[in-house]
Amino acid sequence: MDGLLAQIIMKVKDLMTTGVVTVEEDSPITEAAKKMKEENVGVVLVTKNGKLKGLLVDRDIVVKGIAEGYDVNKTPVRAIMTINPITATSDIEVFEAAKIMAEGKFRRLPVVEGDEIKGLISICDVAHYAKFLSNWIFEEVSKARKKEIFVR
Repeated sequence: MDGLLAQIIMKVKDLMTTGVVTVEEDSPITEAAKKMKEENVGVVLVTKNGKLKGLLVDRDIVVKGIAEGYDVNKTPVRAIMTINPITATSDIEVFEAAKIMAEGKFRRLPVVEGDEIKGLISICDVAHYAKFLSNWIFEEVSKARKKEIFVR
């Protein structure tokens, strides 16, 4: 059974995105928006001297930045970012990361080891894993059912 569990129980490091987009906390909001557009992402991790300080999603730019009347060319991202986001480590199981996201009601979870940013896991990553897991379970049940039919 241990071999089977090793096949299906994945760690965050197995699913996370490693090439995350970052922006310094003093950068203007427009710089973050341009990076999001260039990299085709909806989130940037906000850093200070390479250390994670916050998280900024595209919705923050619209709802907290533009709608609140900030000058997006001059206002630093730290004014509208999520400060000190909850993080995960790469060695926790995907189920634990999903639980953290569900309890916190957020879709993205930065992955860090100490002060070093390692990646990001999203609700989409978890959904793909859930699909893999359900397919795996279906295949295993089907195999067992076929053996049962032939044994009779």
